[in-house]
Amino acid sequence: MLKSRYALNQSPLFKLHSKKKLASLLRLDSKELLALAANPNNFHKFNVEKNGKLRSVQVPKKDLEAVHLRLFNLLRRLETPPYLHSGIKGCSHVTNALAHDGAVSTAKLDIKKYYPSTGREYVYNFFKISLCCSADVAKVLSDLSCVDGHIPTGSALSQLLAFFATQQMFDEIAVLASDSDICFTLYVDDLTFSGTRVNPNFIWQVKQIISKYGYTYHKVESAPPNKTKIVTGLALTANGAKVRNSHHEKIHELYVQYLDDTIATKDLARLIGMLSSASQVNQRMANKLRNLLESRASK
Repeated sequence: MLKSRYALNQSPLFKLHSKKKLASLLRLDSKELLALAANPNNFHKFNVEKNGKLRSVQVPKKDLEAVHLRLFNLLRRLETPPYLHSGIKGCSHVTNALAHDGAVSTAKLDIKKYYPSTGREYVYNFFKISLCCSADVAKVLSDLSCVDGHIPTGSALSQLLAFFATQQMFDEIAVLASDSDICFTLYVDDLTFSGTRVNPNFIWQVKQIISKYGYTYHKVESAPPNKTKIVTGLALTANGAKVRNSHHEKIHELYVQYLDDTIATKDLARLIGMLSSASQVNQRMANKLRNLLESRASK
């Protein structure tokens, strides 16, 4: 069970100046820690195709994966700002979307290649400056956390580490939004804004902040009050939040396979995940999920 969240200065990593203590915290001995940090072959690297494009993936190998999971468990106990909806217990792409339900106008944009663009220097500065670790401890932590000079795309640690490494940028955007009486939420690299004062000038200021930190943006979209808005996979309509038609169709397809007992194990996990998300805004989906889980329990 997750312990209560605490401030940065309450983290076991805060003001950590000993590599021996770091090794103990990561459940390694000192030699194992230094050998792992110096190992150039800590990751499986491969490409996957998504939407017709090849995407580079870096997944930590077994020994490093255990360290990444330990670091993830330490980071997820840290306090996070209310605008963040990813990597947080009780939050999801659904809560992110619902924060903008009933909004007058919305605007969205993504950080382009967020993980590959979050370089080792951002990670080092998080450990060295934000957590006040010594330079040698911050170096070891950065060596363990990064691959090819940036945050890996296939680690359980990446999502939260990328946020904390770039929190200053998002906090600056949050202040701008608050000063403009605009709702701002962040889900991984998706930024969403809503309110009566969302306009091209505001979005231009957001873009300026992103550029100042060395990032680029893409998929910039705006939606007026009378238009259905798609926010992190949910359709926000005049009659409330709804599951997208494409998701309805996929759920139906997989559910039929489940009823026919022809569904693959990986697709069953996907179906349960999709139903779990959809059930938060659709009672029929909640009923389907309950029936599926009860059916599985009785087998």
